[in-house]
Amino acid sequence: MAQRMGESHDGNGIVSRGIRHILGLRGTGHAMGLLVLDAVDASGNLTTYYLWVDSTGRIHISTSIPTDEQASGNHLAVLGGSLGGLATVEVVNSGAASITVFDADCPNSVKIVDALAISTKAGNAGTWKLNDGTNDITTAVAYGTSDNEVSRVTSIDPDKASLAPDDTLKVINSDNTDTAVLYISFLVNY
Repeated sequence: MAQRMGESHDGNGIVSRGIRHILGLRGTGHAMGLLVLDAVDASGNLTTYYLWVDSTGRIHISTSIPTDEQASGNHLAVLGGSLGGLATVEVVNSGAASITVFDADCPNSVKIVDALAISTKAGNAGTWKLNDGTNDITTAVAYGTSDNEVSRVTSIDPDKASLAPDDTLKVINSDNTDTAVLYISFLVNY
């Protein structure tokens, strides 16, 4: 294998500027690859993070070396590109009765904590709500009737607000001519 400037090879993989790639996790019977990242704080303390993909394509990160691809570790949220914390998804309603945000493919465990809509035209006449494909998560909220008017959920069902990986999330509109941009905020890895 050709060596590039700044790389070294330690027999297990490639080391390049503080990033290591382990070509296969030995002893697991799998050819799982790991990306090993080192973080250094202001005092010079080193923390090693292991990054890998499981058999469903989800990215994991942990400070412990995994035993196989399904090993526990935080899923990296694709929502907003954050690991844990708060993420917001933008949903454009250009005039539809139902908009699918996640179609049985919610990328992480999330808890919906807020949602708002900014009307993109004057004359919106209907309502909107969040639904998990079966049950309402929020009560219906009237769209703003003037351009750029904001409407926000006032009630979120705590028993329905948590979504698991691969769950569904939809925006249901009572009038398929209303237009708005919606922002749905989640706690990720909740």
